[in-house]
Amino acid sequence: MTTPTPTFTAEYLEQRCRDAGHTVSLSGAVGDETCAALLDISPATLRNWRCEGRGPAWRYVSRRVWYDLRSVAAFLSQREAA
Repeated sequence: MTTPTPTFTAEYLEQRCRDAGHTVSLSGAVGDETCAALLDISPATLRNWRCEGRGPAWRYVSRRVWYDLRSVAAFLSQREAA
């Protein structure tokens, strides 16, 4: 019996964040620590990916890196399809 793979949506990821006690902004963005947890990688790996132009789309806001959950969901879905 196979277990179904989750469909990665921004809403699904937001609920996972909240269940784990992570903060999600009102615009649906998360910081690098939370994003790394969602991707099951270390924050250092996520920073390296950012420098290499890999990983989900990100933006700077007030000298902090933010990842939109829609971008994280798209990245996870793309990674699962590969």
